Order: sequence, then structure tokens, then C-alpha cells
Amino acid sequence: MARTRQTTARTTSKRTSEPTEQPTAPTTEPTQPPTTEPTQPPTAEPPTAEPPTAEPPTAEPPTTEPPTTEKPTAEEPTTEQPPAPAAPPSPEPPTRPAPAVPRPAPFRIAVLSDVHGNALAIEAVRHALKAARPDAVIVAGDHALNGPDPAAAIDVIRELEAAGALVVQGNTDIAVADFDYTAAFPWMADSLPDTFRFAAEWAHEAIGPERVDWLRRLPAERRLRVDDLLVLGCHASPGSQTAGFDPALDANVILERVSRTDARIVACGHTHLPEIRDLGWKMIVNAGSAGYVFDGDPTASWALITIDGDEVSAEIRRAEFDTLAVSNALSARGLPGDVYRAATVRTGKLVR
Repeated sequence: MARTRQTTARTTSKRTSEPTEQPTAPTTEPTQPPTTEPTQPPTAEPPTAEPPTAEPPTAEPPTTEPPTTEKPTAEEPTTEQPPAPAAPPSPEPPTRPAPAVPRPAPFRIAVLSDVHGNALAIEAVRHALKAARPDAVIVAGDHALNGPDPAAAIDVIRELEAAGALVVQGNTDIAVADFDYTAAFPWMADSLPDTFRFAAEWAHEAIGPERVDWLRRLPAERRLRVDDLLVLGCHASPGSQTAGFDPALDANVILERVSRTDARIVACGHTHLPEIRDLGWKMIVNAGSAGYVFDGDPTASWALITIDGDEVSAEIRRAEFDTLAVSNALSARGLPGDVYRAATVRTGKLVR
């Protein structure tokens, strides 16, 4: 169509050139030179010349036609719009936020228990805690009875408490503070050996009234929440300062005792036997004893719990101390049963 319209434009241009040739016609008529010819040329001929002037509007369509030829060119950009690969920036955003989301650091909890008046042992554990730098500390009771230096041991524990440690009361703390032996040793209510009474009375005097009041005020349990995970700190088991998780305990009894709390982790002591039991839905972390252990390793045991998102793990750690010095101090004290206590510290096994 564009070609045909261009040819018509050429024909109209030829027509506009023809009126210049028509003035020759009046000169060919010699008979009417004076009057008719001078008047006719201006009147008759101009109308003949005017049609060509009217024809230029016919020539205008070609001027209007170019826009028609431009339409395909206008359509072409529509087909050329694929340059809209500005879309690629859309996949980039998902890659940008990924490194911007930091993974929370694991939360670590140190658990220690059953110091039993052993100042050298708790000092060794405190030194280990400074190196491990846990986020929280739980001290699970039995702070004073049996050891040769209960006042110094309690002072170290209270310094840990001042720094944020969660401290609970153990069953022997009841005996030392208030001489309630049935509450402290219900399994020996009818036959408590005198060695227990003598050791409790000696410790009561050794620590003094202010520390005795501190022992009395201690709670039986403390709780720590890490995001949506609950940690229970207790001495023996949830709801009890005397019913612990002995390794030989029937599995049904263990499930019954651990089910007394909603806590995912139960941090405890009491048995003096360090142990970690992962039951799947719950974990029992028994730190053993940081001063009077029974598993045959004469060191101070403690536990380190790591909470990393939904994953929970725990490990038993050991801190060495001068067992011979503590054993000699117990022997030198001279209370009934101190010979056996000294042997227990020296060997890491319960000697009676």
C-alpha cells in the first residue's frame, strides 16, 4: 500500500505542472486580439488553473499516509519490548536477605551441684567456668555438709549467685540450717547415724548465722527460659529434694518423676553420679558432684548444656583439685565418720 500511494503522489505533482503550459492556447487565436483575449485569459483560464489548486488536497493524503507507514514502526517497539529483562532484578532480592539473617549463637548453661563444703573443688570449677564462659549457671544444692571448709565454699557460691547464677537448696542444706533430719533424709528417718548429726551441727556452727539464713532462704527450684525452651534447676528431681534419678532406678519411675514438670531440660544432682539421659522429649542432666563425687574419678564434676535452636546437647566436664589436701583436712578435723569422708574424697568412691 505504501508504494501505490507514493505513485499517486507523483502523478499529482505532474498535474500541478500542467497549468503552466495552458497560457499558450490564447495566443493561437489571432482574430480576437483587442477585446476578448485580454479579458478571457484572466477569467476563463484561472478556473482551469484552479482545479490543480484543488488537487493538492488530493496530494495531501500522501502526507497523511506516512503515519500509516509509521504504524508498523509503532508496532515494532511493541514486539521489541522484550528488553523488559528488567525482571532479572526480581530473582536477586531472595539472595540478598539470606546473608543478612544472622544465626543466633548457641546458649550454654553450666550446671554444678553437691559442693558439700569443699572449697578447693568449687574454686577449681569456678576457674573452669571462667574459661568456658557459659551464658548461665545453675548450682543445684547441698552446699555445706561433710566438707572441711563450708564457709569458704558457700562464699564462692554466693559470688557466683551475685554474678547471676541460679542457686537452689538441697536436702542436706535443710539439715545444716534447721536440723530437720526427717525432711533431709526421709529414707533414714528411724535410723539416722550420729555421723550425720555431728557433721550437720559442726557445719551450722562453722558457717555462722548469716550464711545459715542464706541457706534457709534458698528456693527448692529455679527455672530458666531460653526462647521457647524451659530449663528446671532442682536438687534431686522435679518437686523433690530427696527423690533423685539414681542410675539403677526403674525406667517407669524415671518417667514418672521427669513428667512432673513441663521443662525440656532437668538440671540436677543429689546422686553424686554424673550422668546425662536424653529421653527424646526431655533431657536429664545430672552434674554429679563438685566436691564429693562417687563415680571413681576423684575430681570435681560439672555439666555444660548447649541449646542451639531446637537442638539440645550436654556433656560432663571435670576440674582437678588437690584431693590430698582436702582429704588431710577432713582427717585432721576429727569428727565421727571423717576417716571415711577423707577416703571418699581421695578415691572418688563412696566409702562407709
